[in-house]
Amino acid sequence: MNIIYAAHGEFYFKEAVKSAKSLLRFQTANIYIYTNIRVDVWKGDSSIKIRPLPEFVRPTISKVYALCDFEKQSAIYLDTDTKILGSLEGLWMALEQYDFIIANEPANLAGFPFIHPYVKYKCVYTYNAGVFAFRRSDSLTVVFKKWSHILSLASDEDIKIAANRNDQQVLNELIVDEKLFEKLNILVVDNLKYNVRGGMFRQMRRDGLWGGAIILHCHSLYSPLRVKLWHKLIAGFRLIKSRF
Repeated sequence: MNIIYAAHGEFYFKEAVKSAKSLLRFQTANIYIYTNIRVDVWKGDSSIKIRPLPEFVRPTISKVYALCDFEKQSAIYLDTDTKILGSLEGLWMALEQYDFIIANEPANLAGFPFIHPYVKYKCVYTYNAGVFAFRRSDSLTVVFKKWSHILSLASDEDIKIAANRNDQQVLNELIVDEKLFEKLNILVVDNLKYNVRGGMFRQMRRDGLWGGAIILHCHSLYSPLRVKLWHKLIAGFRLIKSRF
């Protein structure tokens, strides 16, 4: 099993290591962390391999650089803000039949950025770009290269400001434009299991679905307590605002 992370900056590198360690509790895997952090001698788990990002690779294209650079046939990509609660063997074995495995993004209320109160679990035809698995093919290689090219045309600041043109939006556009559902054998997995976003946590607990979660995916998973409290405060304010 091959796992890829892209971590630009010390905070994200530490996040990736924590996520990788959570995965290694349940299974063995070859883990590759692409990072711009200089690690001359890696003294951590031997299953974790460090791959340097060149200086020209900006934060917003580090993910797609890693995908284009990775030489092995199949891999699971994980954002650094993920935590593994069970085996990913089922996801990995599915790559014997499928070329690309993704999960839906949940549908959320508009409002303050970054904090998304739950509305419904799945936004149909919108897929999350932070957790997916792939088996390399010519069609998918073209998509990865186009993904990288489009993101490289905008500055990091432009992408942050125009949130609707982030890497996830570009990937969703390419899935449509390149007709990937026609060219590839794609599996859409249940995001209640393999890509549980932060806005889903509370509702899943209420619905008795928390026990099935395998991959948690949330910005504040490894954040300091003060950041988590700030996120909860904003989320509560958004919820109150939505009722008026």
